[in-house]
Amino acid sequence: MIEDAGLSVTQMGNCISQVDQAVEQSERMSDTANKVVSSIKLVADNITSVADATVHQSDVSDAISSATQEMQNLSSILNQNISLTQQEMQNLQLHIGELNDELQKFEV
Repeated sequence: MIEDAGLSVTQMGNCISQVDQAVEQSERMSDTANKVVSSIKLVADNITSVADATVHQSDVSDAISSATQEMQNLSSILNQNISLTQQEMQNLQLHIGELNDELQKFEV
């Protein structure tokens, strides 16, 4: 029986050693898992930053597109005004010519 008790004590010592090893491995795995979680959070933050930058770039592109369209509209209006002004100048030149013809009738 003493021999069995000694064997039991030895087995219990072995079990305690195995439990200690399991605890150490568990702690290492926990540390590794925490590092993985931290890495995933960092990647998620980077993805969020890229997404935010993409949204900002899209907003800027929309603003540039809108400004370009407005400039095209203003350019078209300006060209129309130039054409109207040229027509008015031609009409005025025609009237000036007609007035000069009338004035020549009164000159002696």
